[in-house]
Amino acid sequence: MGYMLAGLEQHNQTLYSKTWLERLYYASKHNINYNSDTNTNKNDELNHNNSGLTLDSVIDAHDGLLWFWALWECAQFCIQSKLKTPLGKAQDTFVAIESASKQLNLNQSSNNLISFDLTQVTLLLHFVEYLEKLASEGIASDSLHSVQKNVKIFFRTNKNTCIEWFWRVRYALISICLRNAHYEICVRRCYEFIQYAQQHQQVMQTPEFDQVIIWLVESFIKLRSCQSIIGLHEWLSKTLKQQQKSSFDWILNATAKETQGRLELASLEYKKQVIANSNPVDSGSSLLLFLRYQNEKLFNSYFQLHDWKGYLEWYDEFKFLAKNDEFIGSSSSSIDVNFIKCLNSFELLNDNELTRVHLKECTHFKSLDELNASFSSDDDDSNR
Repeated sequence: MGYMLAGLEQHNQTLYSKTWLERLYYASKHNINYNSDTNTNKNDELNHNNSGLTLDSVIDAHDGLLWFWALWECAQFCIQSKLKTPLGKAQDTFVAIESASKQLNLNQSSNNLISFDLTQVTLLLHFVEYLEKLASEGIASDSLHSVQKNVKIFFRTNKNTCIEWFWRVRYALISICLRNAHYEICVRRCYEFIQYAQQHQQVMQTPEFDQVIIWLVESFIKLRSCQSIIGLHEWLSKTLKQQQKSSFDWILNATAKETQGRLELASLEYKKQVIANSNPVDSGSSLLLFLRYQNEKLFNSYFQLHDWKGYLEWYDEFKFLAKNDEFIGSSSSSIDVNFIKCLNSFELLNDNELTRVHLKECTHFKSLDELNASFSSDDDDSNR
């Protein structure tokens, strides 16, 4: 928990300091209690051991299984103790996890060069997922047979509180998932956010809902899931009000083509959308949020196509179109434009070099007449 939430590592200067997770696993093992009335469980265990595939045989020096076991045990401990952990009471435990998630999201979203551990990020994401799964099972049904009855009653009594807390932390987790390339987890989190927003209509009117839609579309693009993007656009068209439908047309016109790898057509659609909706009046509107994203995708399309000339032309044209300085600053590409200018100059230099070499090879032809004359002499020689 300390490493996952605060990045505290094991620094024991001992011979086995690097195997503390393995030692924790073997120290936590317990004997299996068989039922005296039946030998079914015992026979199953013996058959499982005879097959040669047991957890003990594959978990040694396997970091993935060890971390999975450790996270699952931590989540089970939180559930069985009714969220009373060394961090404090249930509310203190929730606040500690929420603070760690938001702080990690803030560090990654800031422009400052702050180092962070990718392993810690992955562990935090999976831990919240396991905790939510176990808590949801305790709320919904009698699937938690290994815990006491009062634990089940606790989670069912505090159902609304748990759902509210998981929704509060979900926005930061979605941002973390996208920035660390956990696109499949990001898609599931976005769907959960949208499901909650559909039950609470006031959430669908907030900028957070529009941002989650953008993150969901970006995850679909990374996963190359064109049909999912088309389905998302169809759902938005049927769910949202008439005045909000037009703001999501770019999902079908531009991002679907980008997902299919048709970057030339996608760049034209992005450019058309930005030009049509430039100079927004309200800088806090959802239109401004979508314009920033579309402009960034347009820059990325030019970059992936290695169209440095088109990149620089649109950079100058966009400065002329967007009159709002704040909009220009927040919508520019994250790539330094001087870097693109250097790439463009290299390309022009190569073209000029090829042209110079070609002209050098043709210097013995002083004029077009001499060139035609040389061709005519060659034809005469061949006829003779």
